[in-house]
Amino acid sequence: ALFVCTVLVVVWQLWIFWAKRHEDKIENAETKTTEFFNKVDTERKYAIGVSTFLILIMVIIMAATVRDARNLVSLFGLLVLLALTWLSSWKPSHVKLRPVLFSLFIQFIFGYIVIRTSWGLAAMQFLGDVFVTLLNYTLAGSSFVFSWLTDGSLWGTPFQLVNGGSYTLGPPFFFSVLPTVIFFSSLMSIGYYLRILPWLVKKMGWFLGIILGTSASESLSAAGNIFVGQTEAPLLVRPFMKEMTSSELHAIMTGGFATIAGGVFGIYVSFGISPVAILAASIMSAPAALAISKLAYPETEDSPTATGKKGAYHIPDSG
Repeated sequence: ALFVCTVLVVVWQLWIFWAKRHEDKIENAETKTTEFFNKVDTERKYAIGVSTFLILIMVIIMAATVRDARNLVSLFGLLVLLALTWLSSWKPSHVKLRPVLFSLFIQFIFGYIVIRTSWGLAAMQFLGDVFVTLLNYTLAGSSFVFSWLTDGSLWGTPFQLVNGGSYTLGPPFFFSVLPTVIFFSSLMSIGYYLRILPWLVKKMGWFLGIILGTSASESLSAAGNIFVGQTEAPLLVRPFMKEMTSSELHAIMTGGFATIAGGVFGIYVSFGISPVAILAASIMSAPAALAISKLAYPETEDSPTATGKKGAYHIPDSG
């Protein structure tokens, strides 16, 4: 873990050094990228070409990985869900293909990396082990405070009841699980205070906004939901709330229901659920939430935080 952190710090410092020397080139590349993706929304030939390319890649991935026809049941369910969402949309004629198709593409690629590549699975397992280690710190602290109620010394011990029966003591929810919520929530607050979490959310939100064509405010909130809960994530974009469009507010609520908070993540891991599966699902749910939201409530207004506008991705120092 220390080696990985050292490598990340070195890479980050090299990136800062390089970015300062080539700031104009980076801005020019970002502008050209934004213009290209905007053409997907406005020009039919770009939309058909990009859509065909993405669908072809997804078909190739499925052909190379699917070994049982029953695995296609989930794909059929996904298509049915998208169709039903479009049929019940607020304004079906205003639905844009770009956020839906690109979010599916991101999920396919991420799922393929995690499930079918050894290095992708190893990376997710490393992150899962880090969360498990943090969870063990929580149990150590809870055991120090609550003693036998948390340390497991009496778990599984049968107790004789007055009526002749027996009772096996399990870990009390209040003393063993709820401290996990407090611990992980505190970690998220520390990350926010040190500006680590806002930086990470800002970069992920920028990526989602550029690729999916969503505004900065809803993209930042969707990225924040990967790490924090439905209550904390909107605080990242609180200064924009007054001027948000109805579609953006809908996207923020959808993203909150699609992912889980760090504290809840710790609870699920303490129940024995694989942290790799939970973490992968939470990351994949961010673009999926934006896709479903833009299907159900497409954007028809001009957003003050539309991708490309100055200051759109500024996150305040306090939430």
